[in-house]
Amino acid sequence: MRIYAGVDGGGTKTQLMMVDADSAQGVTLSGPPANPNTVGWQRAVETVLELLQTGLREMQAAPKDLVAICAGMAGVDRPNDREQWSLALRDGFPSAAIEVVNDALPVLSAGTEGRSGVALIAGTGSIAVGEDEDGRIARAGGFGYLLGDEGSGFAIGQRGLTAAIQSCEGRGPSTQLWEAAQEAFGVSHPADLIPRVYRSPHPVSVIASFSKWVLQCAPADDVARAIIYDAIRDLSAMVDAVFAQLADRIAPNVVVSGGVLVNSPLMVDGLRRAQTNRNIVVLQRSAAAGAVFRAMKHHLDRQAGGMNWTSAVAWWRSAVDRCRHC
Repeated sequence: MRIYAGVDGGGTKTQLMMVDADSAQGVTLSGPPANPNTVGWQRAVETVLELLQTGLREMQAAPKDLVAICAGMAGVDRPNDREQWSLALRDGFPSAAIEVVNDALPVLSAGTEGRSGVALIAGTGSIAVGEDEDGRIARAGGFGYLLGDEGSGFAIGQRGLTAAIQSCEGRGPSTQLWEAAQEAFGVSHPADLIPRVYRSPHPVSVIASFSKWVLQCAPADDVARAIIYDAIRDLSAMVDAVFAQLADRIAPNVVVSGGVLVNSPLMVDGLRRAQTNRNIVVLQRSAAAGAVFRAMKHHLDRQAGGMNWTSAVAWWRSAVDRCRHC
């Protein structure tokens, strides 16, 4: 067996996909989040290693059968972060070729099938990461809700709740958002929102959850629509910033992912209008599938003769679409 493993280590869960290059059979598993910035280094490493070991058992394979791992990890942006993860994975699987990247890059690989471009993710947070034809990487955003996350679920939800409160108190324009907040949180007065948010163990997620209500109100509500248009502008600016950093050696592909974008035609249509000179692709396969692609490419690029692009892409499509969920 020759197994490629792709890890998508996001802030809410970790997903693993493993595919055997010989049989094209594979498995997909999920586990808890593995962002060291939120769960701690030890727990993050344990989560990923345990998922890899479980995947091998499901495949009835041994560690020596794992030929390449690509781990797309949230919170991995500095060389020292990547080196720490590489060492941890190498300790567990010394015979595997290992690549550790920001979790946005497998999104790009899944959407473009290995070609260059920019991945734009807008869920609870937001980030844009690009890779050019030479493998150079650039990013914009991704600094968390205190320093950034423009255009994200949190940003939309926070502005929506503020507008709702101001409308109810008579110090802001009239908007449907107050009625939406009452329904979303089961409250009758703005002060009732305080315990809903501040006593929650996950206040950022609570606020971000209101973004879907803002999106629902936007077609018929001027205030909500202005919030959404501002979010589109902010996300488009991130994309422009990454393309500017990578200049001429990058294809005009933008792969969009994350609940705010994938579940909202309004956001995607607005982004298409803002990015008329670029190809907007809504992610269809998982980021873990994109990580499998990168693992495959990383391994084949090191072999004699390199990678036959056409046959490799065809094999990858077939293999990841046949993976069974465990």
